[in-house]
Amino acid sequence: MRTSASVALLACLCGALAEEVADFSFADFFQGEWVVERSTVDINTNVHIYDETRGRYNMSKAGDHGMAGEYFAEDTVTGDVLSSLIVRIEFAHDPATGAFKTGAETDEPSEFATLFNFAFQHEPHNGMIISHGEYHGAKGGHYQFLIPSPDKWVLTVYQEAGEAVVYLGQKVVVQNEKSFFQRYGTMLMLGGFMLVNTFMQKKVRTPPAAATPPDAPTKATVEEITDEPKKDQ
Repeated sequence: MRTSASVALLACLCGALAEEVADFSFADFFQGEWVVERSTVDINTNVHIYDETRGRYNMSKAGDHGMAGEYFAEDTVTGDVLSSLIVRIEFAHDPATGAFKTGAETDEPSEFATLFNFAFQHEPHNGMIISHGEYHGAKGGHYQFLIPSPDKWVLTVYQEAGEAVVYLGQKVVVQNEKSFFQRYGTMLMLGGFMLVNTFMQKKVRTPPAAATPPDAPTKATVEEITDEPKKDQ
């Protein structure tokens, strides 16, 4: 009885994990522009050596089963482009599984080399999304691709020479330009409120005008009123 309950619980957990992985789309995550900082770590001494180059990805979706874009290596001081690669991502049966490929501008799609295959899954103990496997770069090794948040990723390549190359990706978020009212609407509303408030305060403090008494009759007017008409002689 207890064994059946344990099996049922394990099946539920596996089903929930599979549903979470199915909800993740690497295409939705990786599209856009990314700035990449690269450093090399000596595994024995834990010393970081930062590169003088900075990478940049520009990626977009290419149909329902792929992505296309470019990678640029830039000088961190001048910003000059030092080299570039064409990037192709091909998805397998779901948007969390596929192959990350690179090639030169002159290469045909069939000539692109697979840098690594990926199969992202959720880590149950920290909720992060992770993929790992063999890395087919120039020096070989193994990789770990970690996604801690929607705008960051960390790719660590463990090389056989006792070094680890760490790539830190940060998404470039384009801020939409605000309209005139979005930028100054609050100030305008406050200014209008202050004007109305000042007007109302002045209106309360101003006393009502005193009634003007009628003019006193002049002597001539009194005579005209009180004199009796003269009798005919």
